[in-house]
Amino acid sequence: MLGVVSFDQETIDEIEQAISRMENGTYGICEVTGKPISEERLAAVPWTRFSVEAQREMENRGEGIKASIGPRGNYDERNTAPPGRERELDGSA
Repeated sequence: MLGVVSFDQETIDEIEQAISRMENGTYGICEVTGKPISEERLAAVPWTRFSVEAQREMENRGEGIKASIGPRGNYDERNTAPPGRERELDGSA
């Protein structure tokens, strides 16, 4: 049960951060490349901080892997946290 609560809290945190990016005008800008994130990506993962290319590159380097929800509520262990905010799958950091 604790894992579910932690998972839910991480999702809420991601959504709140996306709202903050909307408010400060940085929503839809990749935090790695500084380039716009595609509309298709934002439609699939509205809280994303990374373009597909940046996320793939980070995954290939093994950076920031954490468990979180994927596009529109699908579970996906490959979503990433920004550099410096990596979390282990068990929720410890």
